[in-house]
Amino acid sequence: KVGSIAERVYEILKLTEKGQVLQRFCFAFLQKISYKEEVVEGLLVSGIVDFLGKWIVRGIKEKAHYFCIEYACAFLANVLRHKSCFNFLIDNDTIYKSTVENVIEAINTAESEDPIKHLLICLCYLNKADFDKYKIDCQINEKISSFKSNFMGKKMETETKKVAQKVILGLCDYICAYSDENDDSQVNEILSNYKKVDNQIINLEAFQDEIVNTS
Repeated sequence: KVGSIAERVYEILKLTEKGQVLQRFCFAFLQKISYKEEVVEGLLVSGIVDFLGKWIVRGIKEKAHYFCIEYACAFLANVLRHKSCFNFLIDNDTIYKSTVENVIEAINTAESEDPIKHLLICLCYLNKADFDKYKIDCQINEKISSFKSNFMGKKMETETKKVAQKVILGLCDYICAYSDENDDSQVNEILSNYKKVDNQIINLEAFQDEIVNTS
C-alpha cells in the first residue's frame, strides 16, 4: 500500500543529513503523494506535523538545500489541509501551538518567497475558528501583521517576485481579517496567480539541478 511506503520513506527521511541528495528525493516523494488522505492518516500517527514544523525552522537556520526547504513547506501545507489532520490537531493542542510557533518563526526567517507562500497557506488552515480556544496565546494576527509591515516595504526586482509579493500580502490580509464567514474559496482566489496550486494541493516540479542532459 502507498501508505506503508510513505511511512517507510518518512523513516528514511528522519535519518538523512543536510546536503544528501536522498533527503531531497524523500521530501519530493512525500510531498507528491500528500494529496492522499490515507497517506496523511498514517503519517500523522508517526508524528509528521511536529517533525515538519521543527525541521523547517532548523533547515532555514542551517541553510539546508533550497528544494528541501520548499518541498518541506509545501508538504506541511498539504498535510494541514486534510480533514484527518484537522481532527488530529483539535485533539492535540500542544502540537497545534508548537506548529503555529514554528510556522511563524519560519515565515520571519525564510529568505525566499516560495517557502513563505507555502507557510502562509499553512497558517490559513491553522487560523480557522475551530482552533480559537488554542490560538488565543499564539497571537497569529499580531505577528503576521508585523511581518506584513516589514515585507511590504521589500523591493522586488523582477515581475515574478512582484507577483509573489502580491500573493504573500494577500495571504497576510486573509489571515489577519479571518472570521467565521471566511471560507477556502477566498484562499483559492488569492492563489489564482500561483501556478503551483491546484485544488488546494501544492504541486512542485522536479528540482532543476538534478536534471541531466543526455542529448
